[in-house]
Amino acid sequence: MRLELENDTAIDDPSPEAIAQTLGSLGAKVNSYAILATEEELTYIQAAGSPTAGFVLEYQERSGSKTRHYQGLNCSLPLQEVVAAFQDFAAGGTVWKSRFQWAEMDAKRGCFGVLLLAAAAISGAALLR
Repeated sequence: MRLELENDTAIDDPSPEAIAQTLGSLGAKVNSYAILATEEELTYIQAAGSPTAGFVLEYQERSGSKTRHYQGLNCSLPLQEVVAAFQDFAAGGTVWKSRFQWAEMDAKRGCFGVLLLAAAAISGAALLR
């Protein structure tokens, strides 16, 4: 397992405590996100947001030759739920999947993409000042 952040920080085989601390620190910057990936990096869980605003959760899994990408329908999840999902994923569990409602994504929809586009727009506007 590898936990990666938007600032290129990476933690190999993060402990449950490291996962909680890392996710709790998100939101200090615009565009905050974390990705926890398996060694193949084709299966992962990711979150974007902050403890104050809430998080968007997504995951991708590869089964055989098919790769599917899903997004949680709640675009404002509390930190403790996201931490529990990441910790369960890291432990090889599947409880995290049944705790949320998911929708299969295509490239044109989803909260995560909207959050990143909004963050990019805000960052760009700040640079123009």
